[in-house]
Amino acid sequence: MKSVSLYADAPIIKRGQKLVSLLLNVLTIGIVSTILFFGVDAIASSAGAFKEDQTTLQNKEADLKGYIETTNLGRKNRNGVLLTVDENANSYVISLTYASLLKNGHSEDSLSKTVYGSVNPITPETDMLYSYYEQFKPTHISEYAQKDYEIKDGSTYTAILCNGFDNVFENNGYPYLLNEAAEKIDEAFRNPSFKEGADLRNKLQARYANLLEKAIREVETDYLPYQTTFKEYEQAYKSVQGKKIGEAFLAYLFVTIIHYFVLPLFLKNGQTVVEKMLKRPFRSNKGKEISVVSLLIRTPICLLIQCGIPIIALLFAYGSKSVDVLSYPILGGMPLFMLAAISGLLMLVSYVFTFLTRGQKQTISELAAQMVQVDGGLFNG
Repeated sequence: MKSVSLYADAPIIKRGQKLVSLLLNVLTIGIVSTILFFGVDAIASSAGAFKEDQTTLQNKEADLKGYIETTNLGRKNRNGVLLTVDENANSYVISLTYASLLKNGHSEDSLSKTVYGSVNPITPETDMLYSYYEQFKPTHISEYAQKDYEIKDGSTYTAILCNGFDNVFENNGYPYLLNEAAEKIDEAFRNPSFKEGADLRNKLQARYANLLEKAIREVETDYLPYQTTFKEYEQAYKSVQGKKIGEAFLAYLFVTIIHYFVLPLFLKNGQTVVEKMLKRPFRSNKGKEISVVSLLIRTPICLLIQCGIPIIALLFAYGSKSVDVLSYPILGGMPLFMLAAISGLLMLVSYVFTFLTRGQKQTISELAAQMVQVDGGLFNG
């Protein structure tokens, strides 16, 4: 049987003091478990525990999703309806003519609002076809394409677009129209009977349609593995999330057991480091010393009530991606943020219990463990 506690006659602490103790305990566990989590995570990452670095996965996810969502390589009209290949090709011709005229010194006011009012002058940054052929395709074919490709000089965007068009395009940089060609097409837009300009416009439109159809066919067939690869990376990223979440909770479990069980065995009177510093020891309800059984009862209850603490470490680890982590499914599909909400509610309820237990001012864990916290600083016994 345990002997009478040294603090059997010490006064029970006030509720304000109890709240400070609770908050400092939570803060201590949060800080220490977060530091431990980052240490474990660094060791796991350096040991090759994850095949894909988190940042790499995020970048590839964004890259793949962006091109999957723009598979049509098309544009929409003002009503948001996707243009057909021919309509899109015509839009390309108008935009290119518009940009070329401005580039060659024509003023905005001198150009027809009827012809160019519905489009913007094209640039290398806004030309999705240029982006596909010159940047996306050469960069990603070797990694994701379903079959082998050889990027030849004649298969680049500029080579395909300009092939067979003598004295029509500029020879350096982005293929804008030469001034004479742009003026001919511009006149054909305003005067359909101008045959020379209309023929050039129609040939150019057909070439754009060919480029569009080729790109669409490649993305939808030869690049079909993008869909599969994206899913693979998504699954891998989920796996990384799961492992990091597991690490965070293991760190929390370890620190909480040390904090509420192991250290109180050495510090005596059921005190954590925080309570030892504040001089707020515990005694049993009957004035006896705190037993190991009481600590064994208190520890798992504290673990459960404060189970939202590991999320602090995850928020630090993921930063801008923390929204994804908080929605990660656990415990039968429940999102992680619900665990944080439940934990916060349990901590609040645990403190409310100090009002229900009246003079003893016990939290849920203390009530279950039959522990009462007293003010050792005011005790002169």
